[in-house]
Amino acid sequence: MVHEPPLPDRSGGWGLRSRRAITRPDGTGYPCIMGDWITEETGLAGLFAASFVAATIIPFPSEAVLFGFLKLHPQAVAVGIALACLGNTLGGMTTYLLGRIARAPQGLPHLNRIRRYGAPLLAFAWLPIIGDGLCLAAGWLRLNWLAVAIFQGVGRLLRYIVIAWLAGSYP
Repeated sequence: MVHEPPLPDRSGGWGLRSRRAITRPDGTGYPCIMGDWITEETGLAGLFAASFVAATIIPFPSEAVLFGFLKLHPQAVAVGIALACLGNTLGGMTTYLLGRIARAPQGLPHLNRIRRYGAPLLAFAWLPIIGDGLCLAAGWLRLNWLAVAIFQGVGRLLRYIVIAWLAGSYP
């Protein structure tokens, strides 16, 4: 006999109903899946948080979170892209701020290249591994924060539009 964890019953309490007894909200009789439990609002909050965390030093695939969210809620493509872009840009600006606070290391040859191209180079801040370093270096070099935020935002927005297109949310 297989023990199943307790599931919420119709009264809102935690009864010991079988998984087979749970039906979808639309009454089709198919078992509930995780997508039935994730509302648009909680999904948007999770998307924002995941996008923010992904742009800091912590590696995290925010693209996968956006893709999954858009598969569950294709009607929320504009707000999903906007929140993912905002969260990711704010996360990048957090890394930029850490760079401004910390002392710049000496003898890094790549800092001269970033100094040469300036804030427009931050349009590539969405790239894995490289992007975090670009944001940190922009802070070390004390590049204009508004230009850094704008170029980061544009690059991240274009990336998320491509992800939405791949998810089938754009024609």
